[in-house]
Amino acid sequence: MALCATFAPNVAASTTVSKEAVALSTLTAAITASGDLYCWGTNTSGQLGIGDREESGFTPVKVLSNVASVTTDNTNVAAITTNGDLYCWGGNEFGQVGNGESGRYMRQSTPVKVLSKVVSVTMENGTIGAITTNGDLYMWGRNVYGQVGNGKGGEGESLATPVKVLSNVESIMMDEYRMSNVTTLAITRNGDLYAWGYNEHGQVGNGKSGTGAYQTTPVKVLSNVASLTANDGPAAAITNNGDLYCWGINLFGQVGNGSSRDNQTTPVKVLSDVVSVTTSQTTVAITENGDLYAWGYNEMGQVGNGMEAYSQDSQTTPVKVLSNVVSVTSSITNTAAITTSGDLYSWGENGYGQIGNGATKVQTSPVKVLSNVASFTTDNGATAAAITTNGDLYCWGYNNEGQVGNNKSKGEETGTLMDERQTTPVKVLSNVVSAIIDGHVAASVTQNGDLYCWGYNFDYQVGNGLRTNQLTPFKALTGIRLAASAPSVPAITATPTASKVLVDGENVSFDAYNIAGNNYFKLRDLAYIMNGSLKQFSVSWDSVNNAISLQSGQAYRTVGGEMAKKGTAATTPIPTTSKIILDGKIVSLTAYNIAGNNYFKLRDVGSAFDFNVSWNGLLQTIEIDSTGSYTLD
Repeated sequence: MALCATFAPNVAASTTVSKEAVALSTLTAAITASGDLYCWGTNTSGQLGIGDREESGFTPVKVLSNVASVTTDNTNVAAITTNGDLYCWGGNEFGQVGNGESGRYMRQSTPVKVLSKVVSVTMENGTIGAITTNGDLYMWGRNVYGQVGNGKGGEGESLATPVKVLSNVESIMMDEYRMSNVTTLAITRNGDLYAWGYNEHGQVGNGKSGTGAYQTTPVKVLSNVASLTANDGPAAAITNNGDLYCWGINLFGQVGNGSSRDNQTTPVKVLSDVVSVTTSQTTVAITENGDLYAWGYNEMGQVGNGMEAYSQDSQTTPVKVLSNVVSVTSSITNTAAITTSGDLYSWGENGYGQIGNGATKVQTSPVKVLSNVASFTTDNGATAAAITTNGDLYCWGYNNEGQVGNNKSKGEETGTLMDERQTTPVKVLSNVVSAIIDGHVAASVTQNGDLYCWGYNFDYQVGNGLRTNQLTPFKALTGIRLAASAPSVPAITATPTASKVLVDGENVSFDAYNIAGNNYFKLRDLAYIMNGSLKQFSVSWDSVNNAISLQSGQAYRTVGGEMAKKGTAATTPIPTTSKIILDGKIVSLTAYNIAGNNYFKLRDVGSAFDFNVSWNGLLQTIEIDSTGSYTLD
């Protein structure tokens, strides 16, 4: 899948589902307002999901119903239905479909259900990760560099069925450095950042680097993380207080630590008061007051510091480039930013006219290109597209396959074999709400739900039934779901636990809830009941560290309210984000807040304090044994 950095503040290299209804690669996928998923384009790996071995799907064909979100790459598709079921199909060489099979010529040509209660899915070059409603992260597929996180790695290593890797996960991304070299990063609900996988340039952040230094299990790298990005460059994380940390490849100073050529193997603080960041070979960050800073690769002026083109390839520390910025996009060769007034500025490589200033000379400082801009997107920096506040879509830049949409392209259509380029923005469509450019194919959805496609069409991804490039927008489908009407996966529901609970053989009535198949108990209730046993523990609030403090082996001190009456109605829980310190160390325990009280997953607590938790199916009873050690059923 071609690199396509969008106008969103935090750009990730991996492909993750969102509420957008259209996805592009060598195939096109689109969701209608009624939830029907249509696919068309290349089908060499069965990725259309239509159950046959035809090379391509010439026009849109319905594949699945009740779809909430979809993501694609060149060989695979993953879709989440409105009830949270995850379906996958396409190439299966590495087991990335997740159906238990794998092999060089294996493929799944129809959707197969892989997991339930899924809220998001991410894929990158044969590796897939999915997060469930309770925060469990499952991964499978290609695992050469340990990017699955199951403790294995090496040439030919893969996993054909999902395996749980981490709990309490909020989001993940996968950063691909060159082909197949994938690093996986995950943020938990309490802000801990874990990383694993490819680590040649220190991108895991564990202090190691080298071709054989890949990390096969998740390792904690940073705490209090609010957002994360990486895009074929260094990893960058913003903490809750706005500190920006970077690490990994630093060939051109893109880490921002004042050096170049030397990789950064642990996170280093680069800036304060940062609200968004995007990385590639150039790193760009916006601060709270709207100042835009850039650093890293600068041979073609993409930092924007005005240095003469080709005179300086590295800017090793952040330099202020622009003020009053609300969003930024960066690629390997170009940078673009939108200001608070809606002005679009662009700078960097300009051989295809992608700056939009009417020239083809490198632009080493920001130049205003367009006014009243609401959003901007680009295909690897070569072709650009912007939507104005009144819904007009403008395109410019590289146009060999007609992806600008101005009825021109390289070759017979223009009577020349020179590269076709559009050096100023040209209006292509009106009443537009979203636009994508990927792999020299462009797509746009209008306010009335019409989907238009144009550009490269060798794999029939435009959907017009032809195999020639489409030089103007073609209406491929109607009734496309708009972002404002996007359905979400089911909300998490907490249901009062009906099962009987025995503690050391005695019946105890806990106020407990079942959430996504797991039982959650109040931490203080468990401490109260376990008091005096071999596995007793204390619970208190650490005001210095703003954390829940747990001490194993210590007696519990009652505070009132323990063992309150059981709840009788289902409710919606809220994930608990409080830091938890156990015996002086920060730990990750899955927890939810219900009516002001924190409820923790019983098995997590059992594992933390080493008491056994089991299920007696014959008696339909939860059994807690303080004299035994925790075992995973």
